[in-house]
Formats: sequence, structure tokens, C-alpha cells
Amino acid sequence: DSPLYLHIIKEVKQSKVKNKRNYLTKKTYGK
Repeated sequence: DSPLYLHIIKEVKQSKVKNKRNYLTKKTYGK
């Protein structure tokens, strides 16, 4: 496992979480 590979996975997971949060926020507030 190279640090770069792990770093990329971490970034992808974080962006997915962020997108999910944005999606739920939009769904809740209808924006």
C-alpha cells in the first residue's frame, strides 16, 4: 500500500460523504 494510493482513497471517501451530505441537505430544504 503506497501512501499516495491510501491518500486518494481517503479523498474519494471524504468527497462521497460530502456529496451525500449536500444531497440530504438539498432534499431536506428543497433547494
